[in-house]
Amino acid sequence: MAEASVTRQDLLEAEERLRLELGGLESRLREELAGVEQRFDGKLAAMEQRFDAKLAALEKQFDAKLAAMEERFDGKLAAMEQRFDAKLAALEKQFDAK
Repeated sequence: MAEASVTRQDLLEAEERLRLELGGLESRLREELAGVEQRFDGKLAAMEQRFDAKLAALEKQFDAKLAAMEERFDGKLAAMEQRFDAKLAALEKQFDAK
């Protein structure tokens, strides 16, 4: 069995090949990471748009419900004022009659 002798030059060449391979792997990894970041940014932007649309719809619903409640409250308040005025007028008539 022959002994394989490894020279310093062989080691330097192997080291260079590994550096080139590592550089290629780093480059591919950076490209993949950039693609992942791009997809993430796109998905995040889409989620933000959906959130903004849902928030706008909820705000619109809230405003509509609040307006309806204010309208009902105003109607009830007006009815109470009318009853109060009628009772006050009746009491004033009774007082004037005495």
